[in-house]
Amino acid sequence: MGHTLMNAYDFIGNNTRTYEAVTSGSETYWIETVRTFKHNGLLEDVIVTTNGNAQAQFTYTYDNLNRLTQVEYGDIVESYNYNLRGWSTGKTVTADGERLFSMSARYESPVNSQSLPQFGGNISEWQWGRGNLADKIY
Repeated sequence: MGHTLMNAYDFIGNNTRTYEAVTSGSETYWIETVRTFKHNGLLEDVIVTTNGNAQAQFTYTYDNLNRLTQVEYGDIVESYNYNLRGWSTGKTVTADGERLFSMSARYESPVNSQSLPQFGGNISEWQWGRGNLADKIY
């Protein structure tokens, strides 16, 4: 069994293309990963092919502050939310519009009356849920 790896980079050092050749017995499989970057260096798309057949595509979306807001792959969409301070406040994963997972972090405005507001970056409350099950709050 053999393995060969080749990489290509753009002028600022981003890995734009990876070729992998994996030999098992008499068969060789080529795996190619192509990455495109935005003008500011942020990853925009990743396409993976095996022996020339597209296997997966990932698309990345950012807000005006260059924070990751969405990742799409197939019918799965991951969405990310932030507050004014740039702290992560939520993540939602859906497939075909149906919730697979969601979470939210609260800092200075907890829902539970027993939770104390945190103004220095500590999380005062965390809520998560999956599918159609009821959310849990900690």
